Amino acid sequence: MTLSLHTNIASSKASISLAEHSSNLQKSLERLSTGQKINDSADDAGGLAVAMKLEGELSQLKNINQGMSNGLSLLQVQDSLLGETANILNKMIEIETLLTDGMLDADAITAYQGQFMDLTQQLVNIEKETFNDIDLFDATGSATAKTITISTSGDTISANNDANLAAALLQLTDNTTVAGTPAAHTNYSTFEGFDTNANNTSALRLNTLKDALSNVADMRSTNGSLAQQIGFAQGVTSSKMVAYEEAVGRIMDVDIATESANLAKQQILVQASASMVAQANTANNAALLLLQ
Repeated sequence: MTLSLHTNIASSKASISLAEHSSNLQKSLERLSTGQKINDSADDAGGLAVAMKLEGELSQLKNINQGMSNGLSLLQVQDSLLGETANILNKMIEIETLLTDGMLDADAITAYQGQFMDLTQQLVNIEKETFNDIDLFDATGSATAKTITISTSGDTISANNDANLAAALLQLTDNTTVAGTPAAHTNYSTFEGFDTNANNTSALRLNTLKDALSNVADMRSTNGSLAQQIGFAQGVTSSKMVAYEEAVGRIMDVDIATESANLAKQQILVQASASMVAQANTANNAALLLLQ
């Protein structure tokens, strides 16, 4: 190689190596500080695109999972109210049975009848219960079942908010009269759902109450089945969420041990390159000696 004052190839090559190793050192520091091995599209364009799609799916799964949790909460509230409805109906059956006892005096009969009507009012109150402004039961008596749709990751589940319950309770209560003026029901034999003729017998009332209780039992069964279905769907969604998070982690997360070793390597290479640049810059000093 000729000795020249204008050209220092060794210094140029050492400078290129220094710049390259300095860039690698900066990337290594960035990865360790952020915990991600892909910090911009230039690091891994394909990997970043895949990770973004997976993160979109993961975000959707998280929202679906939250919706199913809300659906379970709704069903739990509905089930607790159905349980209380069953308790009320059992108490009404008990009172109706007691009223067949010929040994009761007029005061006792009046007391039982008043208690019966109070329980009827409680059924009306339950019909009007809501969850986040969503009617848990259809208090209008509509023959068309209303549904509450709960989304899952692969399907939708419909929770019935009236089923047979409203029909059963509307046989016993009247929303306009009982809810508005419960005191108007002073005559036990004329409570809503029964005629005042001779057919309004204790046996008829007991059968109606038992039918209502049977409908409540059916709806609790349906409620439990829906809750179980959502629970299984939520388990599947949770498993998929973990799998998606793991997939994103494999693409985006930096291996701390490997990157720490790379950091130490780049630091050494930067120092070595800087030293060689300094050495190369003094190599042409020999040309000055020839000119003296």
